[in-house]
Amino acid sequence: MTGIQIGLAGMEFFAYHGCYPGEKEQGNWFQIDIQILAKDRDIAHSDELSLTTDYGAIYQICREEMEVPRNLLETVSGLIANRVMQEFPEVLEVDIRVSKKNPPIVGVVKESWVRRVVTR
Repeated sequence: MTGIQIGLAGMEFFAYHGCYPGEKEQGNWFQIDIQILAKDRDIAHSDELSLTTDYGAIYQICREEMEVPRNLLETVSGLIANRVMQEFPEVLEVDIRVSKKNPPIVGVVKESWVRRVVTR
């Protein structure tokens, strides 16, 4: 079987994820990069949107999940990956990275991140 990779890079969201009270009150900027591997359904010959995975819908899943405050980036990444797998049966793999800008760590840290890979 051949596959096709589709990705969205640099999606930015302001959200309220974190374990500390300040994170839930003040919020922070987050970035999501997601790449999927889907079954190749001969899109090169058909040029039909209905035969591919709609990355606008993937963005919508990310946006919706970012709107619900969670304690852990691990939870956020898992919920997004699971929804993509459930809503798009042609998806074989999801590789997602969720980054928190300027995490509440004593010291200079540009971002913290979690990467999750889910395979069907």
